[in-house]
Amino acid sequence: MQQPSFDTWTIIFLFAAVHGFFLTVLLGIHKKGNIKANNILALFIGLFSVTLLYYVAYWTGYAKAYPWMNFWVDAIPFLYGPLTFFYIRVLDKKQLPTNYFLHLIPFFLHFILITPLLIRNLFGRVEFLRKYVFSHGALYDKIILAFLVLQCVSMLIYVIVLFRYMRMDKNKLTAYSIPAEFVKHTWMNRVTLFYAVFVFAAISYWLLVGFRLLELKYDYAISFTMSLFIYMVGYSGFSQPAIFNEMPEFAKQQIITADLQIEKAAAKQKYQRSSLKTEDAALLKEKLLLLMKNEKPFLDSALKIQDLAASLKVSTHHLSQIINDMLGLKYSDFINTYRIEEAKKLLSDPAYDAKILSIAFDVGYNNKATFNTAFKKNTGMSPSEYRLQVSKKATA
Repeated sequence: MQQPSFDTWTIIFLFAAVHGFFLTVLLGIHKKGNIKANNILALFIGLFSVTLLYYVAYWTGYAKAYPWMNFWVDAIPFLYGPLTFFYIRVLDKKQLPTNYFLHLIPFFLHFILITPLLIRNLFGRVEFLRKYVFSHGALYDKIILAFLVLQCVSMLIYVIVLFRYMRMDKNKLTAYSIPAEFVKHTWMNRVTLFYAVFVFAAISYWLLVGFRLLELKYDYAISFTMSLFIYMVGYSGFSQPAIFNEMPEFAKQQIITADLQIEKAAAKQKYQRSSLKTEDAALLKEKLLLLMKNEKPFLDSALKIQDLAASLKVSTHHLSQIINDMLGLKYSDFINTYRIEEAKKLLSDPAYDAKILSIAFDVGYNNKATFNTAFKKNTGMSPSEYRLQVSKKATA
């Protein structure tokens, strides 16, 4: 039997796999920025590295000398598309799609399908498997082939999904977008393009296999794209650490400011043809502010803009114009501003020692979570932290 041996390319790919494992660990222990996105990327690179390591074992002859190495990576291509999509989604929206587990079903089905092969390679001949699986070799091989075709189809589908997602993300960028948003979009676009190139290489490989045109240099092409991505991530981590770290606070504030500018500009354009005269608008604004101060309608958790408009005896459209255009706020933010100010008064009152949940109900919220989110957005701290801060100042 020919002894396992390395050539220049397999040594390069081996170093790329080791580099990939190193990056996997670094991203896994990196506790700054979007941790969930970094963990998904770590898993992605880890799977690439495992696959690349197997390819090296195959080319050098080690997989033939040690059969237990075979088939472990066969189902992994079903994960590349979902993981790339998950990574882009979490990087952009900080959350996985609600039905994310459905994306993983093909991988688990394929892994279950190849389990008999793994058991045979680990433990030798198993009578049960010989009788019920391998005795139907022709059918089993056809099912395996069908799953290989499904892998190619799956990867192509995710290419389409990712390009559509990136087109929508590009449309969100405006003249108000800060540089950090463009950096993130560029990185996401780069990952998407890499994935598309990898899919092209992978499908080309199987087509060449099917037409019996495969040569070693074409086989190396897939490993080359894997290695390229691993080194691309490593380089980006050093040259643009903002990709993997949390956006600075000043950048977040810039985004908020930009969003407000966009909303104000949109509101101004929206009400250009309004029948409400300037002097009438100013009067209506004063009436609205007096109503909010004296009658406190915001304490009603079911308060809608229609109810507020009815109290002022104006149309909902005109009230929206006052809130959006003259006050520069959305209706929900306008109401929340008053509710939070009322909550701050209650939290600052030593004689009012009700629990946070009770205060949330008292100022017009239906649950504690929504109250906490609105309070933190308005003050930069939680209600409990605010109460503690006020208490410390009072006793100082």
